[in-house]
Amino acid sequence: MSNQSGFTPEAREASKEARREAKRRRVELATLSVEALVKDQSPGTRLPSWAVAHLERARRGSLSGAIAAKCAECCCWLRTEIRDCEVQACPLWAFRPY
Repeated sequence: MSNQSGFTPEAREASKEARREAKRRRVELATLSVEALVKDQSPGTRLPSWAVAHLERARRGSLSGAIAAKCAECCCWLRTEIRDCEVQACPLWAFRPY
């Protein structure tokens, strides 16, 4: 038996599961990217406390934390540069923090 939308309950559940899996993969890739950012820092580099907070959120699986960390790294850890970013070709531009 199908509902008004024409999708069976099984199809809706499969679609939900596919979206959950896609989000999990995005978070996993973002976390790997953050780990690479940290690894690539020069020895002795001290990151701002707000950037460390973004990195920790990303390590716990936060996609927004990973985006914020990547934007911070790209803009040399300067918040004003992130806010004023004009690189609209960047795939993260629409999601940048601040």
